[in-house]
Amino acid sequence: MKLDILLFDFVFYYPLFMAYVWMVGGLTYYFRYERRSWDIADPLSLLKAQPLVSVIVPCYNEEENVREVVDALT
Repeated sequence: MKLDILLFDFVFYYPLFMAYVWMVGGLTYYFRYERRSWDIADPLSLLKAQPLVSVIVPCYNEEENVREVVDALT
């Protein structure tokens, strides 16, 4: 087989093969993840109480503005 025929076959068939792979991957993703039943309860809604959250605000030489920043966070 000549090199030019081999190169032509690669250039012609590789995009077709990869398009097929992308379509199969997209359909697999759709049927596996997108078609799930959405009436499954959200895990956060099953909690009895809301978890405590810590917010870290980076402040360096902000003594003039720190009170405004904390008030804006609440």
